This record gives sequence, structure tokens and C-alpha cells, in this order.
Amino acid sequence: MKPRHIAFVALLVQIISVIPLDSSLIDFSLIEPAFAQTATAIPMNGGGLSAVQFQTKNGSLRVNLPDDAAGGDTISGTVVLDPKGKSESEQGRNEDELNGYVVEVAEQKAPARLGEFKCSMPTGVSEITLILKDKRGTKICSTKVPIQAQPPANPLDKYPNTCMLPPYAQAGWPIQCRGPCDGDFNTSSIKVGDKPAMRLAESPRKIIAECPTDVTGSTTIEMEEGDVVATAPCSILSVQLNCAVSDIERGKSTTLTVTVTGLDNLAQPVKLQINNRSPNIVRLEGGDQQELTLEKQSGTWQQTRAVNAIRSGSFSFVAWILDPPSIKVTPFRARTGRT
Repeated sequence: MKPRHIAFVALLVQIISVIPLDSSLIDFSLIEPAFAQTATAIPMNGGGLSAVQFQTKNGSLRVNLPDDAAGGDTISGTVVLDPKGKSESEQGRNEDELNGYVVEVAEQKAPARLGEFKCSMPTGVSEITLILKDKRGTKICSTKVPIQAQPPANPLDKYPNTCMLPPYAQAGWPIQCRGPCDGDFNTSSIKVGDKPAMRLAESPRKIIAECPTDVTGSTTIEMEEGDVVATAPCSILSVQLNCAVSDIERGKSTTLTVTVTGLDNLAQPVKLQINNRSPNIVRLEGGDQQELTLEKQSGTWQQTRAVNAIRSGSFSFVAWILDPPSIKVTPFRARTGRT
């Protein structure tokens, strides 16, 4: 008997040892072959989102889901592409490749080229599987995302026909609007200062959208759901980080300046978190993770922190506005002029 036959018999004996001895019951077509993970899945949660960023050879695909998704929910989500490339032509080629990718969300297809998707959450489970396939249909990565077994309590159940809109938000970051939603992008929208906000995810309890970057200061936020709409005052804050250098030598120092604008007319305190993303390269005065309460200075808050290098290399920081501690309940009204 040739060696390859011996190997096959050994494998067959191993399979039969853990299933009924009648080999006629074995359906080898149902045995899914193992696959090599050629992409990386990175969880990126926050701002009301349960997100996964897939890193591939062509760039990244970020899959956004609502963080309160529960068994039996209908939800909407998005796939956001970021192609690699040092030139426009290289980025274009990689974007074409990424547009052919498909994400399977709980066994439901979400083609990357569409950007948005709607799906149903299975019942009786505590997690779902995300599977990434390339344009040839090859499975290249999979990961698990937790969901809640039962829908969480909705604080608005006591207040019919109302929603909860935040009194402030950060430009370019997720903004959460809670209300009696249906998990379907087709019946909902968010506007900030009369500018449409890109929807990122929706559950039956809230919509998460990306706050526009070209709106700052006192404005309004509008949430539309079906045939009703709610509007409330909102301040959009802009956070800017400035450092003299982005690459530093060991033993050298520089400064980080944090500026927040749009703080006028706020009725409650605002908290800002700053994180050092390169703690193995530099140390930030006051700690590598800081939570600060902002004190208004004619609508602008600014502070400078020392940055000290412990090793040579590049470094970066990130800062974001934390969610408001309280959110006002706002009544819906009938939508006018709707066709």
C-alpha cells in the first residue's frame, strides 16, 4: 500500500471513531475544509457601534453594527471601504477589488459595493459570525461579534412618540439618536444643521450616524422615523490636536496642543478623553489616558501638554468627546410635505 493510501486510511479511521461506525452515514461534502486567514479582524467599538475592521491586502473594510443588537432584531448596518495606495490609480485598483468583497453577517450577505445592508439577528444565541469573502468568493477571514440574547429595555417605552437627542456631539464622530426605530434605514434619517448625516447603523431602539465635519457650534439635530420627525438644539464640537512633530528622537521633548471649539450655549459640562496611542515611544504629561472636564473660554477650550520621548519613532494621539451625561426627551411631530 502506498504511503498516501495509508495516510487516507488513518484519516478515515480517525473520523469514523467519533461518528457512527456505518460509513454510509458520512457525507464528506458537508465537511467544511479549513481555510487560511489572509485578513485580520480588529474590533473597534464605541459611539453606539459594535464595529469590526477587516484589514486586507487591498485596504480595510469596516463593518458597523449597533451595539445593542439583540436576538430577533431587524438591524441596518454599513460597510465602509478604505483602499490602500500611494497614488490615485493604485487606490482605484484596490477600491475595485474591495467593491467585490462580500461580508456575511449572521449568514446574510452584505456586498461591500452597496455600502448599506439590512439583516435579521438570530434568536437563542449570544454572538453572531462575520465572514469576509473576496471577489472570487474565497473565504479569507471570520470573527465573532457578541449580541444580546434579549432586547434591552428602551428608556423611551414610558414616553410614546418621543425620542432622545443629544445636546452636543463631536464633528466627524458617531452621534446616537434614540427612539422608536424599526432597524430599517429606508424609513429613517438624521440631519445636523440641515445637513444629512451619514447613517452608520440602526437597531429598533436607536440610530447611529456620523456627525458632519463642516458644522460647528450651536445648531439643531433632526431625527426622522417614518412619518414623524423630532428636532432639538445641539452644539457640535470640533476637536483638533496639534503637535510640532510626528517623529521624535529618544530623550527629546515637544508639546501637544488640544483645542475644542463650539462650546457656546452649553447647559451641562463636557468631558474630553485623550489617549496616547504610542506609549512605547512617548509619555504624555498628565498620563497616557486622561479624562478632562472642559471649561468654556468664549466658546473655545485649549490646553497644552508636554510630550517626552522614551524611544525614537513616530507617535500619535487621539481625543474624543464623551457621551452627554443626560439627554432631553423630545416629542415627535407629524412630518409635513412628505411624498
